[in-house]
Amino acid sequence: MYNIIRKDWQVNWTSFSFMVLGFVTVAMFIDASFITGIVVFGLVLTAILPLIIWARDWESKDRTLVCSLPIDRSIFVQGRMLSSWTFILAILLAIFLVALTKAYFDGGSLQFADVIQLKGILISLWVPTIVIFLFLPICSRFSGLTALRLFFEVIFVLALIQLFFPNILQSIFANVDEPLQIAFFQRVLQFINDLHGTSTKLFMSGLLLIPVNILALKISEFMFARNNLVT
Repeated sequence: MYNIIRKDWQVNWTSFSFMVLGFVTVAMFIDASFITGIVVFGLVLTAILPLIIWARDWESKDRTLVCSLPIDRSIFVQGRMLSSWTFILAILLAIFLVALTKAYFDGGSLQFADVIQLKGILISLWVPTIVIFLFLPICSRFSGLTALRLFFEVIFVLALIQLFFPNILQSIFANVDEPLQIAFFQRVLQFINDLHGTSTKLFMSGLLLIPVNILALKISEFMFARNNLVT
């Protein structure tokens, strides 16, 4: 079985860069005290961009390639999925950086509610980043079904550990009255909250998102290239 890899599977970094620069330029004209407006503006763009990308795919959905080799057509979807995720991440990251920059240069605009809002944006970026970093390389090399099956196998193993070796988890979550699952998520959220306790840590965490996601994309491209390809 040979897979035909479309040229647009890899990220179009030119469009990616112009989208980010365009958003940052427009967002800079929004009032510094209106951080919520920056967030709403960015979220609207994240909803529009994937629709545009998917609409381009819809136009060519009935077209076929003239090729005598067997083709796994499901592999075609990955290009648009990767591009959509990249644009969504770019806009959300720009939301965070613009809002934080305005907060730095206008001391009166950074209130407690704004800090909580920035932490929420950052957590909403890190959660899918970690998921994509773990899921996308496996999906690119094998398939989405394999990645999901591996995910559920890990959950099953953890459940067995909790069932047969409860002392291990009890030693980690000592003096906790809630169920271990709830205690685990509370510890994770508290850990993330502690990591972003200052504005400097917020800024560094936002910048760290960039290399982590680029690394995830490059690993995915490498794993995808390990398949039998005809370009």
